[in-house]
Amino acid sequence: MADKHVSTMSLDELREECRNRGLDAQEGAMRTDLMERIILHDAGLTQPDLPEPGYKRDEELARRTDALEEKIETEAPEVYPIDPKAFEEDREILHRSIEKQMVQVSEKDLNYIYCWTYYGQNSQQVWAKKALGWEVVTGDMKEAREHIEADGTRRIGDTLLMRVRKERFEQLEADATRRRQLQHDSVGSRLLELEDKARGYGLRVHQSLDTVQVGNQTLMDVVERRSAAKQTAMKHIDKKLRDGTVPGMPAPKKD
Repeated sequence: MADKHVSTMSLDELREECRNRGLDAQEGAMRTDLMERIILHDAGLTQPDLPEPGYKRDEELARRTDALEEKIETEAPEVYPIDPKAFEEDREILHRSIEKQMVQVSEKDLNYIYCWTYYGQNSQQVWAKKALGWEVVTGDMKEAREHIEADGTRRIGDTLLMRVRKERFEQLEADATRRRQLQHDSVGSRLLELEDKARGYGLRVHQSLDTVQVGNQTLMDVVERRSAAKQTAMKHIDKKLRDGTVPGMPAPKKD
């Protein structure tokens, strides 16, 4: 079992691995807890068992995260800058976007709706659209011949042109709207049901973050503040990526 990764182990196998390492593996432990104990132990960061779910557990997880980040900074300090060319705009796509040719398909058939679809990652998005009734513009079709490639498709950068009949497009849009409405209604009805049941126990179910108080502020204020902090952190990380100062990134091998 030593060559088997913890992510592929069953719950019983994880308990056995914990016991082999002298870690607590009580029957009530969650799978993620057991995996974390093994990983931390093997990384030389064995920590006491997690507290019960709640504030203390959040604090413990935050402390462990800080310890792991410190370990990364001290044991893998080498960094290197990303090639600036990776951040340059694709001139072809930029040019087409400025001219608005990305949306203005030449010689288009008025019976169809068109879109430029990303074909990377084994054309997953292309196949997903095909399953819904879209087709790739190719061969002798008259649309966007100025972008034709050797295989007959119309491409700009990493996108290719697809089309679907208007009637089918309208049906897809109606189906999507109906699904969103059903999801919204089901959530709302569930909340009302919970509110009715909770009222009998003297509890209150909030249907809006604006009505939940966290100290002297609303939960919505907390969520918005955390979102703003996350955006600031992402900008900081982006700058580090561009400058090549991200801890833990190994130096490139020289040819």
